[in-house]
Amino acid sequence: MIDSSSTSSGGIVSERGTQLLYLVEGTRAAAAPTTGSSWTGECASEAPARGGRKGGTWFGRQRMYRRFGRLVARRCGQLIASLCLLLGLCTVPARGQISLGGVNGTVFDSTGAVVQQAQLKLENLDTNLTFVTTTNEQGYYAFLAVPPGQYLLEVSKPGFRTVLSEPFVVSVGQTVAMDFTLELGPVEEVVSVEAAGSDLQAATAEVGGVVSQKQVADLPVRGRNFTRLLLLIAGVAPVHPAPERKLETQGLSEVLFAAISGQSHWANNFFVDGTNNTGMFASTYAVAPILDTVAELKIQTHNDKAEFGLATGATVNVLTHSGTNNFRGSAWEFIRNDIFEARNFFRPERTPLRQHLYGGTLGGPVLPSKTFFFVAVQGLARRTPASRLYRVPTERNLAGDLSDWPFAIYDPYSTRPDPQTPGRFVRDPFPANQIPPSRLD
Repeated sequence: MIDSSSTSSGGIVSERGTQLLYLVEGTRAAAAPTTGSSWTGECASEAPARGGRKGGTWFGRQRMYRRFGRLVARRCGQLIASLCLLLGLCTVPARGQISLGGVNGTVFDSTGAVVQQAQLKLENLDTNLTFVTTTNEQGYYAFLAVPPGQYLLEVSKPGFRTVLSEPFVVSVGQTVAMDFTLELGPVEEVVSVEAAGSDLQAATAEVGGVVSQKQVADLPVRGRNFTRLLLLIAGVAPVHPAPERKLETQGLSEVLFAAISGQSHWANNFFVDGTNNTGMFASTYAVAPILDTVAELKIQTHNDKAEFGLATGATVNVLTHSGTNNFRGSAWEFIRNDIFEARNFFRPERTPLRQHLYGGTLGGPVLPSKTFFFVAVQGLARRTPASRLYRVPTERNLAGDLSDWPFAIYDPYSTRPDPQTPGRFVRDPFPANQIPPSRLD
């Protein structure tokens, strides 16, 4: 007989609901309904644990099950994370035609006849990205959807010397036309040609211009806002849609609102790497790319391609930098301080000014020649003096007398549904704008 209120040596009396369970080291007792203060039962011995040890086998199995479950969950989490990382590294980047370029041309032999089935290999000098194609029956070749960058083009065919072009640049949204002439000779001989694509874009009927990477890097830009570079393109005129003070409060004082080719500044479209970046309310971009991340800009003023729409004005296409096989980065800080400025003749003192524009970029390979990264950060710290008007309550106001207040003070306890307008509520004003002392804490 085991008393429910006592504990036997080597065991624990546990009460669960209306039953008592007697747990003995190495054994598990049968559970029986409680009757009064005691019950009887036989203890059923458990099989010995592994290694001949007795004791805690039921609890040991429970611990083993929990440990196994945690191990399986941990392994599944690691497997899912590894698969996600693997998919991210193996994904082929989506190439929107809006921010890409192209290369095309014709291959001739020394007699002027076209060369069929000549092999052409286009290689990016920064990322080693390679495109391969062959000429058709008319000796024509074309590389489509080429990411902007610096390239080399190699032309080869059995029986002819291999021709290697000088490095040339494919710009955003532009097609480079390059023709080659092959001479008879062994394939092992390589002939370097200086002929590069013409700056005159005859492949398309688009009208506009490109702001090159050198111009972006070398030219001083007010506020380091890329829209100021639009003034380098013919047909761009700045407009002032709002007073300067209002634009400054909205963070748009450095933005160039451009009327291009006579169209309204509301009619322009902005893209970043082929993604629409047009703002809904400010007639400009939605998110401003950091200037040091901008590789080049293309402004198309007329005869846009079919993929550009939604606007009757110009299309501003911004191409950002990407990582390469070499690590590279930059850091900057632009300081404006009143100690660097001359005093205005009509003012006895200089206006206080403290402004710091700082940031940096970093890019490089994750997997050389396969996966790259490029990150950028920028911050602005500016101290601008400003004045504000505030009303300080008087002693009468603090006592509840708001008769000098220009607005009516309403009693919140009088709130009730408006019988004339369902769904709305009305309140009663305090008489003479005076709150009773009993309503004040």
